[in-house]
Amino acid sequence: MKPTALFLAAVACTTPAMSQAQDALPGPSLAPLVKKLKPAVVNIYTTRVIRPLSGGRFHGHERSEEFFRFFGPPQRERQQRGQGSGFILGSDGYVATNNHVVAGADEVRVKLEDGRTLKAQVVGRDESTDVALIKVNDAKDLPAVALGDSDKLEVGDWVLAIGNPFGLSHTVTAGIVSAKARSTGGTYDDFIQTDAAINPGNSGGPLFNMKGEVVGINAQILGPGANIGIGFAIPINLAKGVIDQLRSKGKVVRGYLGIGYQKIDEDLAKSLGLDKAEGALVGEVRGGSPADKAGVQPGDVIVEFNGKKDQLAERLAQWVAGVQPGTTAKVVVRRDKSRLELKIKVATRDDGAQAAEGSKGSLGVRIEEAKGPGVVVTDVAPDSPAAGHIEDGDVILEVNRKKIESVSDFHAAMSKVRSTAVVLLRIRRSDSLLFMAIPVE
Repeated sequence: MKPTALFLAAVACTTPAMSQAQDALPGPSLAPLVKKLKPAVVNIYTTRVIRPLSGGRFHGHERSEEFFRFFGPPQRERQQRGQGSGFILGSDGYVATNNHVVAGADEVRVKLEDGRTLKAQVVGRDESTDVALIKVNDAKDLPAVALGDSDKLEVGDWVLAIGNPFGLSHTVTAGIVSAKARSTGGTYDDFIQTDAAINPGNSGGPLFNMKGEVVGINAQILGPGANIGIGFAIPINLAKGVIDQLRSKGKVVRGYLGIGYQKIDEDLAKSLGLDKAEGALVGEVRGGSPADKAGVQPGDVIVEFNGKKDQLAERLAQWVAGVQPGTTAKVVVRRDKSRLELKIKVATRDDGAQAAEGSKGSLGVRIEEAKGPGVVVTDVAPDSPAAGHIEDGDVILEVNRKKIESVSDFHAAMSKVRSTAVVLLRIRRSDSLLFMAIPVE
């Protein structure tokens, strides 16, 4: 019996309030809705060529017996295949999916429900939100989805997922919104949690409401392996701005204030003399940053950003990121017992992982300025060239023997690294100095 049928049987004897709830439920079958939506959902197949270290010379030095003893003998080229899901945004052939579905792919193919398989190219990727945009070549007669408003979702609303789990084309699962504003550790996390079955291969596929509108992009499951009733989807309202920028610029530019902050709990609220545990407590203001120039101070409590107050500590990073650099943001802070309104001219966020995305060679790391020479690694993308080599907290001092003093130095050095080359890094890890050679994408 379907979940809907079970629920309807349980409320056969209803009160007026329960009757209203019953009227809001989908009908006895989701088949008409599914039939309408499936054509705009696609299966995505990727191929990545894993290339061996190129022969001959290595940064001006012949490869010696010692080199091969360290790195191992030459290996043959091999192919790594992947799969995921996506959804068509319009007749012009643009398709939304997850970054991790197409990251590092040398070839991308899209299969439609009608059986057509078309080649596609990656328009742009955003690692921070795990959103990517691809474009189908030679697109004709393509159906498209309608985008909804994820802010209107309520816990308990019915949702529908369509995708390619385990390669099972256009699989449909249904469930409810289990929670909102979930985080799994990312800066911009604001996941919709659902018990609609989401499995490997569903990544990048749409989460629909009962109006047939996309309200989320299915992205993660809790734990390895098959779905256990806890899946996460990127809210479409968060993805919309990312998709628009990827379409127009091929990359995402984010706003930057230059502060470090934390959520206020009950104990902090009492110690600060606050009536409620709400707002974001500023712990750091970076020198010369927009916030510093506007007069923000450590100890300030941000209570409003551009008129927004709800879930401020949880969503502030998203709100700041969504502000166009160069524009002015209105920030309201509480300082001691005073309420101050500050105007901050937002700058461009220098996101290490994002900036490296546009370079010829990419390690897949996010970096920040270090307290001294070099740049400090703050995040390493899974399955990236750096994974398994570089660790969070490592300080990169040199790239191919060139000293690194700043984030811009790092990007300048990486921009000169050709794809499939090997980059030689000198890093500081705790009290040790290490050289490390990493093949880049």
